[in-house]
Amino acid sequence: MDNAKLLERIKSKTGGRIDCNERGFEKGFARHLTPELVTYYRDREIRILFHDRIEIVFKVFSPFGFFLLLTRETFISRFMDRISLSPEVKCGIRKFDEKYLIQNMSEENVKKVMTESVFEIIESMEPFIKIEFKPDSFEIIRQTDEDVDYDANEAIKDLDKIFGLIESIENNFRS
Repeated sequence: MDNAKLLERIKSKTGGRIDCNERGFEKGFARHLTPELVTYYRDREIRILFHDRIEIVFKVFSPFGFFLLLTRETFISRFMDRISLSPEVKCGIRKFDEKYLIQNMSEENVKKVMTESVFEIIESMEPFIKIEFKPDSFEIIRQTDEDVDYDANEAIKDLDKIFGLIESIENNFRS
């Protein structure tokens, strides 16, 4: 199923509107229109779009008031960690620290928000490229498997996981 049709099917479950925004690269690549679903889910504005066929972006707008960037560990990040040049912060959960790279938050706050239950939610959202909290929004770039149909029902399940993650981290951050 193409991305525009998938967004229409998600829209049939969430309401909202589909906007087309011009996206692309300036240096020799053609710019193109990218459909984006703009709607409200659980009383928060969300946007859903695709970077390409297998990368879906979920963005939730809300006043979080903090920064947090989470990506997967790589060979390079592990090497940087070994020579004490890594900008990452450890949460103290060994299996989490070995698998993910956390940045842009103090160690004290990371240890407060990254609990076993948060780790389980994050693992259930694999595979993803990044999860990012900013003071005014949350964004996850999630990979879908091009050999498996990703449909509107899967997108709604992802939204529910996203909101579970947001609520857990918000509650831990404020406690």
